[in-house]
Amino acid sequence: MGSILSAGIFMIKFILKRFAPLRLIAPVFAVVCVVWLSISGVLCHSYVRVNGRVVDQVPKGSGDNMCYCPVTVYRDVTGVEHTVHSSFGSNPPRFPVGSAVSVLYQPQNPDDGMIEDHLMLWTVPLIFFGLSIIFSLVGMGAERLSRKLGNLTTS
Repeated sequence: MGSILSAGIFMIKFILKRFAPLRLIAPVFAVVCVVWLSISGVLCHSYVRVNGRVVDQVPKGSGDNMCYCPVTVYRDVTGVEHTVHSSFGSNPPRFPVGSAVSVLYQPQNPDDGMIEDHLMLWTVPLIFFGLSIIFSLVGMGAERLSRKLGNLTTS
């Protein structure tokens, strides 16, 4: 019975040691989150926000890798019309043809606008932040449990 218990504790410690390095990955995810949120903040506060409309979807890729990149038309604050062909897309399209969208652009370069996509600006970095917390907790918990199990086998 003692050898079975020792073998079980050994296996648990072996598995837990594989999870302990997750706490080292957590700061990377936290840094990505902070940088991404900083860039999002700069975009939203220093760029001009105007209304636009999706006028087309350009297919990109093929087969299972097909995505649709929106083409957006908007007018800058002086009334000049601009067309932006997004390099990012999705399948199905997140912004169907005809949908009204908010567009961000730099005042000195109004031809270079982008759809103000709250998912990409705010949700994705918060997911990275959540993952950093989960990785920290799992990694620290695995390390603590592994130490406790180590103390059990030596006493």
